[in-house]
Amino acid sequence: MASQIWLLMAALAVAVGAHNADVVRDRGNVNTGSDSGHYRLSDIYNSTNFFDRFDYWESFTHTADYTEVDTTSGFVLYQNFSEAQRLGLIQTVGDVSVIRPDTETVITDPTGYGRKSVKIQSISNYNHGLFIIDFSHLPSLQCGTWPALTELTAISVDIYEQWNTYNFNRQTLHTTYNTSIGNCTFNSTSALGMGNYHMTNHLYSDNCDVHATDNIGCSTWDYEGPFGSPDGGVYALEWTSSLIQMWSWHPGQVPAGVKDGTMPSPNAWGPPGLLLTGSTCNIDRAFKNQSIMINLDFCGTTAGDGAEWTAEYHLDPTFRKYTPEQAAAYNRGRGVSKPDYVFEEILQFHAAGHGQYNTALDVGCGTGQVTRVLARYFDHVLGADPSEQMIAQARRIGGDTKGGGPIEYEVLGAEELDSSTTILPASVDLLTAKMASDALADPSTPNAAAVQRALSELEDGMLGPFELPSNRLSRTMYDTLPLPWSLYRPVTEFSPADSLRKEWNRDGKLEIGATDFVGGGRDQSLEELGIGLNTASMVTRWREAYPELAGTDQDCVALTLRRVAEAMGMGSKSPADVRLKLGSATALLLLRRRAD
Repeated sequence: MASQIWLLMAALAVAVGAHNADVVRDRGNVNTGSDSGHYRLSDIYNSTNFFDRFDYWESFTHTADYTEVDTTSGFVLYQNFSEAQRLGLIQTVGDVSVIRPDTETVITDPTGYGRKSVKIQSISNYNHGLFIIDFSHLPSLQCGTWPALTELTAISVDIYEQWNTYNFNRQTLHTTYNTSIGNCTFNSTSALGMGNYHMTNHLYSDNCDVHATDNIGCSTWDYEGPFGSPDGGVYALEWTSSLIQMWSWHPGQVPAGVKDGTMPSPNAWGPPGLLLTGSTCNIDRAFKNQSIMINLDFCGTTAGDGAEWTAEYHLDPTFRKYTPEQAAAYNRGRGVSKPDYVFEEILQFHAAGHGQYNTALDVGCGTGQVTRVLARYFDHVLGADPSEQMIAQARRIGGDTKGGGPIEYEVLGAEELDSSTTILPASVDLLTAKMASDALADPSTPNAAAVQRALSELEDGMLGPFELPSNRLSRTMYDTLPLPWSLYRPVTEFSPADSLRKEWNRDGKLEIGATDFVGGGRDQSLEELGIGLNTASMVTRWREAYPELAGTDQDCVALTLRRVAEAMGMGSKSPADVRLKLGSATALLLLRRRAD
């Protein structure tokens, strides 16, 4: 178990309004009652008192009911105060309070009790206030981890909740039956990509009633905050009769007055990540007497069925389930991959390191577009993909290598390469990873900004709930991709000194002095764009979720093409007759195996 699964807190402060009555302030047209700018410090948890301010959950193993061990059935064994202190799971280091699980014990029985850890709940309860949480370190994103900081009664306010290797923090509100406390919902047009801009997190679910949403609640996803950061960050929650809202900041970006508590003024902090207002929820009826809970869990039953922890979930089953017809359509939609500036960069980097051209491996090869290009330069080439039908399609297309032999294909995922009969262990001398965000409107496109909004609405809005962690890694241009030397068990044969990262046209911006996207944009019809969009895994999952809409004029791709045409002033034309120019934002990682 990695030692980075630690939670280091400098302080947790609670401020209350200086006056009993809320005042109404304006954020656009949203009525958000608050005493912003009129808070006074009411309570503080820091290194002088932190561990004395909490009750400690303890797992009981004397019954056959596993919920006595953990109410969410996690692979964990919670320790009482004395044991947690003895084991070093709670400790004070300087002015920092450290909470961590046992990272030394090797657990060999997956059916037994799990890892010793800590779950604590504040002795004090709260009603309303401004809560500031200053983390010096946050648990790294690792398989099986489930760190959380919530306000809790029978319902919960999730300020920090991160599952597995997901590259986002879930900020969520959970309420009981709407029939008991009235409806509590987000304004469904209040998140980025879904309409206006009062809330910056991605909106995932807008109904807070856990019984109506399989315990999901009204949930938002924060992709930009400091979650998983070894440098920590600051989180803030404002709770009044009129609103509940949350913010997060990386170190160095924290507004003045937040950390020292001198003049916390939410009104000056900009749009929150999460915002629930009194216009769509009776907040005082739904949320009361909240305590603060901090929990380091492993696996367990999340909102839904807990499938998030399975290997199958993280291997993205979408392409594995492809039919022969879908594989053929994928091949048509992805077109032909040609040797361009990216391949030139790869080959130049390889040659500079005196690399050989004996064998190339294309992992996640799909139907072999890139594999067939590599075959022009290498004597032996293997394409590997977990989808049987993708590999079957690639084999039908065939192709020969520079050495004259046929391209080989195997049904293998990246995690299964050790079973390959073609690639020998420790034989790789160059790793490459390339991504391209293909739906960026060229500035020359008529009404390019509106066209881009229509394209972004597809990806950020309609397809957002169907995004898997692997999709997010690509969309963020591999900014957070774990690299060999940064792993808990580093692969020492690779190092930053022998590696190179290059990127072009980030956020759709042309390079300085350029008049086109690097490599040239693509002039294509909307019909051709639709064929390409149809191959996206998130589109496939959207259609599986909405089979009654798939293929109709309300299909996610059909809607997008129509919106693009309307933005260009060509809404009456057929997709085959509307042409536009699109470009790509591209990132390329080159990692050379050290010669020594």
